[in-house]
Amino acid sequence: MKKIIKINLFVFAMGLISISMSAQATVEVDTDDKNTIVFVSMEKAHHDLVIVFKNTESPKFNEPGMPRFLLTDRKGNFGLGIGGVLKGIPSVDFGGISDNDNFYPSLIPSSSTTGDRSQFLMDIANSTVFLKMIGRTKTLGDIIVYVAGNFTGNDYNFRLHNGYVQFLGLLVGYNFTNFMNLYTSAPTITNIGPSGMVNYRVTQISYTYDKLKHWSFTAAAELPTIYETFGLSQNEYVKSAKQKVPDFLATATYRWGEKNQIRAAGVIRNMSYNSKANNVWKSKSVVGWGTQLSTIFNLTPKLSMFGEASYGTGISKYINDTQKLDIDLVPNPNDPNKMQALPVLAWYGGLRYDLSSKVFISSMYSQTRMYSDNNWPAANSDQFKYGQEIIANIFWDPIPYMRTGIEYIRGWRKGFADNGKRHANRLEVLLQYSF
Repeated sequence: MKKIIKINLFVFAMGLISISMSAQATVEVDTDDKNTIVFVSMEKAHHDLVIVFKNTESPKFNEPGMPRFLLTDRKGNFGLGIGGVLKGIPSVDFGGISDNDNFYPSLIPSSSTTGDRSQFLMDIANSTVFLKMIGRTKTLGDIIVYVAGNFTGNDYNFRLHNGYVQFLGLLVGYNFTNFMNLYTSAPTITNIGPSGMVNYRVTQISYTYDKLKHWSFTAAAELPTIYETFGLSQNEYVKSAKQKVPDFLATATYRWGEKNQIRAAGVIRNMSYNSKANNVWKSKSVVGWGTQLSTIFNLTPKLSMFGEASYGTGISKYINDTQKLDIDLVPNPNDPNKMQALPVLAWYGGLRYDLSSKVFISSMYSQTRMYSDNNWPAANSDQFKYGQEIIANIFWDPIPYMRTGIEYIRGWRKGFADNGKRHANRLEVLLQYSF
């Protein structure tokens, strides 16, 4: 069954590529009926519909942009865009490795667990196929339905990447968390971005008000998911619990000029767990919270600066470098019946310079740091304490819809035990074609 699914997905993807190659001319039924559905390239679509597609594409780097072709009616009130990105990333680690297709300083292994100091990788899992429908209505305005998936599941199985409906400022479905600023996401070949960047997808209900000249505001309720670690001595006293309250988030953004903005965001979380006392299980909770400040602005017409800083307790799932460590909640060594949320600080900053309309370079520095509380972890623990990362890259778009690039990453990782830093280097190349 899995082989049949993979074959069907391959045939579907190849069909999309072949269609996109020939979608330079309009294909339609020879009739004057205004309700006729026509198949057109994006260049020949109704102007107002193209504007909506353009204004609603994701500003996050590494996300698909405009679809290459679409089905539409003659009035331009409906459009179904179909597209995707075929993305290959060969890479090599040297002088140390990060044990993942994406580069995480927190996953640089100790020499006591492995002798590997180099590795060769090839990743095509983040190739994406998407459908985007836009319906222009009088009562609900522009209705946007977006579904995208990639092949990041086990054994390259197809996996939902985004899936939501959006209208009148509401967004309902699966999308990037509102704690993440898509506009300030750093330009990197590595799919996750810098280690200190917020990068997380979640099921949500959100509302954005953007009718003011420079300001926009968002409020959201998101599905609560807790990544937790239990100590061996706690197994009899605490365990996971069902979550009772959504995560609540709010943002405020001030924009000026064409691409300049500064944004503040906040999240509050009620994280439940089960605790056993006197042979009776009871539900308890820990309050987590987080704040973030992010910005992007032009220093000159070709040079821009970007960055963000996040701080809070129980927010490790949002941060690239800590979300695989399961440390939203950790043991409280001073009380075996309690869990606790540790403070975490994560930030990055960088510069981008556009050499031409087809070539740009960027560089950035990032850091993530965990803080101890109530003697957790133990002083001699190798538990992740902080990681640092530098990234430098260059991108070139040789022809429309194609992007190439090369990137260098160096990362450092240190644990709470005073046993020195581990480091690793990665050199990776991007070959990408959008269809």
